This record gives sequence, C-alpha cells and structure tokens, in this order.
Amino acid sequence: GGSHSNALGTKSETYNTLKRLNVPNARQLVEQLPAYWGPQRYTSGPVYIGAIVVFLFFFGAFLVKGKLKWWLVTAVIFSILLAWGKHLMFLSGFFIDHFPGYDKFRTVSMILVIAEFAMPLLAILAIKQLVENEIPKVEFNKALKYSLIIVGGLALVFSIMPGLFLNFKSPGDQNLINSGWPNELLNSIRADRKHILQTDAFRSLLFILFTAVILLVFRFKKISTKIFYIGLGLLVLLDLWTVNRRYLNNDNFVTKREAREPYTATKADLDILKDKELNYRVLDLTESTFNSTRTSYFHKSIGGYHGAKMKRYQEIIEFYIGGSIQNIFNTLRNNPGPETINKTLSNQQVLNMLNTKYIIYSGNAPPLNNSYALGSCWFVKNYRIVENADEEILALGKFNPSEEAIIDQRFKEYLHDYSIHEDSTAIIQLLEYQPDKLLYHSSCNTGQLAIFSEIYYDKGWNVWIDGKSANYFRVNYVLRGMIIPRGSHEIEFKFEPKSYFISRKIALPSSSILLLLIIGIFIVEIKRWIAS
Repeated sequence: GGSHSNALGTKSETYNTLKRLNVPNARQLVEQLPAYWGPQRYTSGPVYIGAIVVFLFFFGAFLVKGKLKWWLVTAVIFSILLAWGKHLMFLSGFFIDHFPGYDKFRTVSMILVIAEFAMPLLAILAIKQLVENEIPKVEFNKALKYSLIIVGGLALVFSIMPGLFLNFKSPGDQNLINSGWPNELLNSIRADRKHILQTDAFRSLLFILFTAVILLVFRFKKISTKIFYIGLGLLVLLDLWTVNRRYLNNDNFVTKREAREPYTATKADLDILKDKELNYRVLDLTESTFNSTRTSYFHKSIGGYHGAKMKRYQEIIEFYIGGSIQNIFNTLRNNPGPETINKTLSNQQVLNMLNTKYIIYSGNAPPLNNSYALGSCWFVKNYRIVENADEEILALGKFNPSEEAIIDQRFKEYLHDYSIHEDSTAIIQLLEYQPDKLLYHSSCNTGQLAIFSEIYYDKGWNVWIDGKSANYFRVNYVLRGMIIPRGSHEIEFKFEPKSYFISRKIALPSSSILLLLIIGIFIVEIKRWIAS
C-alpha cells in the first residue's frame, strides 16, 4: 500500500472527508497518512523489483534449463521466506541463532537484496536464450502462458476485486483511533488503500500485457533484436521510474544553500545555545524524538536517529523515556503552573540521570529548564546490587539517581575494597568534553562512587586516573560508574577501540604492498613494450 507516511493527495477519499468535516490543514494531513496496511511495524516504502521483471522471472523459470535456474529460483524463495521474519519465526530464529553475522542486520527485509539480484538475473537469462537460440514453439508458448496466468492473473484479480481477500485495516490504525479520529475518516483511509491496490494492480497488468506482446512480436520475427532490446528496456525503465518517483523526487533535493544550512534555529534553540555549560542534553517534544535529526544539529539530544542504535538504550526508551515523554505531554496539555511542571520533572528519574537539562515544547517559546537534571557527573551515597539485567532495568523506576546507584552483581568485584563514607565536601566536575575524550576533576576526603552521565561502552572507552589505567563498570543499566580514591585527581576517558588501531596497522603495510605491486607491474609492462 505504500509507506507509513504516504501522500494520499487532494483527489483522495480521505481529503474529501477532511474537507467535508471542515478539518483545518487538510492538505498537509493527507501528505503524511499511513497508506501501508501490512504487519510491518514501520516501512518507508516497498522493495519494488518491477512488474515486468517479476513477469520475466516466471517466464525464465519455465523457459531456462539447467542448475543455475534452480539455484536462482531457490534463492528467491528462500530470501522471501527469511524476509517474513517473525511471521515465519522458526526459519528466521534458526538463522539468527546459528549463522554468524545474521543477527547484525538492521531489519530482516534486507535479505530481499538476494531476490533483487536473482530475479532480474533469471529474467536476463530468459531474454538471452530467446534472442540467441531458436526456442521451440511449444516451449515458448508454455512459458508465456504460465507466466501470464500466474503474474497477470494475480494482477487481474486485484484490479477487478481488490477487496476479495483484504479488509485494508492496519494495526497502526489504533494510533489514529487513540488520537480521536472518527470512523468516517478511518473508513476513508481504508477506501484509499483499496484504491491504491486496485490502480497499481491494473497498472502492473498493463505492463505485463505490453511485455507479453513485445515477446510475441519478437518471437514471430516482426521486429529486429535492436528494436526488441530498446522496447523492452524502455518498458522496464518506465515501470521502475514511475514507482521510484513516489519515494525519490524533486521534493528530496535542495539547493546548495539549504544543504549547508539544513535547519533554522528556533527561539528555543537560540535560548539553549546561550548556555555555555560543557555538556547537557535536550529533549525536543516538537519533533519525533527518536526519528528526527533536527535537534542533534544544534544540541546533544536525548533522542535522534541511527540505524544501529544500542539495544540497551532502546530498552531504556521503551521502558522509561517513552513514558516520561507522555507524562510531560499530559502535564503541559493542561496549562500547568511552575509547581506542577517541577513536580512532573522531579519524577523522571531516567531523564534526570541522562542529564536532560532542557525540554523544548514549542519552537517559539523558551524551553523548560529542568533543575532536576543531575549534570555530567556526581557522587552517590549508596548503591544497590541486583541479580541480573532484568532486575537492574526494573529498579530504575523506583530509585533516586542522585543518591543511589543500581549495579548488576556481575560488576560486584569492582566494589570489594569500597565502603560507603559520606563526604559533604566531595566534588567532581567535567573539565573538557570532546567526542573521543572526557576529562574530569575530583576532590574527596574518602573514596567515593562516581556516576558519569555517559553511556557504558567497554568496547572502546578506557579510563585513566592521573595517567594510570583504571577500571569502570556499568551502573543504572546504561551509565558508567567507578570508584574514585581519596584526594585530588584527574579522571580521563578516551575512546580507543582496538579494532580501529589494529585495522590501521594492517591497512598501511597492505596499501604499501599493493602500491609496490602496481608499480612493479607497470615497470614490467614498460620493459616489454620497449623490448617489442
């Protein structure tokens, strides 16, 4: 049906319904509604190989002989089954558990790249055989007839009876219901989804029939090979181009000036940028917090987007941050006073331990200043040992991060020489902030447990105290903690992933050897040329 944010257009049933109900901004609304009605949690568009390529793939499956055909057909079927993910979990689970690297794919549907390669390849082999060999009439007719029945027949059914097997309801429609959308509007969206299927099925049927005609015309030698290639190429191009333009068109390109300045700072952004503190984070409620990059352009963001998000942070989002955002929304919706706002913010333990100092609720208004944000680092008076990660994440809902740390028992060894001593004069502060280097200063009369509002990542981040290597461990499910000895110290975190330095050591000599080989081959060829 399209994507989760699809442009239905002003000719859609949904637009007409919005206008009839006098809904403001109807034109903008219909540009962002979910035309997709499948079971995927989110999709920005289909993997479109092309109606013609699919038709020619089946044509090749009946026409081409040999082992290569069966390898290609098997690869296509296998990749499609794997792309179903949880809908065929025994197969996906087997690959995730037993095939190295498979669990690192961002989404199971990426495996369709195999089908995207194999289907056109078999289609090309079919065309090659048709052009270079004299195909018996019976074989040609059989291949054409069966591929027309399978691909063209399916397109015909959906173009005539699009609602035969489908109701066009989406699991995501519940979000629209929760937002107060009436049934009339939901029915309009479903009607538009039905129309999308019907028109695309009819469009596909036309391309399939045109392709069948050009195959027949060439088979009976009514056109030359050159005209056949040109005609088929133009049809494939037209098929792919018209669908691709739905997802990549002039709206996706900007001028050089806009590329240099992709976002314009709002009043809220400018107010926050006046703060010269080295490190704090911002929660922007005016954007899709975990899909937008706008906030990260100006500030260190609580959200942002990355295709390879850390699993632990994603779990923190799902367990706590999402709920915190909803709590703040609910509070602000009722035009609260400062006391109510402060009470809400004081209860957002996870946001506070992540040093969420500012909250943007309107680009045209000053941001909320969260006085409960705990800063870049702090000492705690107590700690609690829990049995495992499950207990650790659940404990975050019932603790005071300014006074207590939650520690998984696997890190208990780092605390064996530490005993709690309250020191009211103890201080720790951030002196320098760089993406790969953090420098802190501490002063305390007794050893203290320090919490750093930075994500725990031991596969690259190392720590030193006064230039000597030290240990740190995970606290509060995602943050860093370490024992700071008595006295005055400098604590330095550096990002030094071993994989990067090992790769660099390998890359330099490898590149040098390759360059010498190229020079050597060049010299040998010159000598041969001179000798001849």
